[in-house]
Amino acid sequence: MFWQTSEGWNFKSLDNLFKFSGSYLKYIDNRGRAIKNYIETKRADNNIPSGFTDKILHYRVHRTIDALRQFETGAFGTLLETWDPINCRYDKTNSVITTEEGNGIRAGKNLPNFGKYAGKATKRIANKSKAKGQTVVYGDNIEQQVEKTDKENYSVDDVTQQALQNYKQKMNMSAEIVIPADFSLHAGDLIYCEFQELSSGKTIRSSNNRDSGIYMIADLCHFGNRSKTFTGLHLVRDSYGVKNG
Repeated sequence: MFWQTSEGWNFKSLDNLFKFSGSYLKYIDNRGRAIKNYIETKRADNNIPSGFTDKILHYRVHRTIDALRQFETGAFGTLLETWDPINCRYDKTNSVITTEEGNGIRAGKNLPNFGKYAGKATKRIANKSKAKGQTVVYGDNIEQQVEKTDKENYSVDDVTQQALQNYKQKMNMSAEIVIPADFSLHAGDLIYCEFQELSSGKTIRSSNNRDSGIYMIADLCHFGNRSKTFTGLHLVRDSYGVKNG
């Protein structure tokens, strides 16, 4: 993925969008920076629990997944038929993403469960050609180039599956939160959000709320006037639950 922020252009592999290390409240992103932690306490005071950066003032989590669009784009399973121009045949590859961590690093513990459609291909692609054929490589003579004619230059299967499935899965669920203004945050950053269960007691630490966990900032905006400033964040993630390091 390529995107631009006030700090310039950024690039991050789809497989590593949610790559982080560490444990609860001590997460480190793949650039070695500490991930900021925000908490929604359901309390009217200004106290921030130890270990958190700030409070979530308002939030809305979108738990509804557009399953039909996910199926139509092959986000969870694609039957791919690639044409082999050397052997003149179609090779069929049924690459299905399951609940296991196979195609990339997940943000949470559990992917959505689609019941009878889980683990099945929902899209068929049959117009791709394998990257085979004679290529000119610096230092190779004609004989060497001919010998490599039936070798794949790169895997069309892997590239296609990653483009169709991995990217779509990263946007399974989203959330909108408002926090006190923080101008150090940028699109593409990872943050940890903790949403508390309703309780008449004290704030619950390390809530098991399935909406809690690591999110990526898809986009953000700042609001300010003479008396107050806020930052609004649109967050996305691929799975539910808190995944401890």
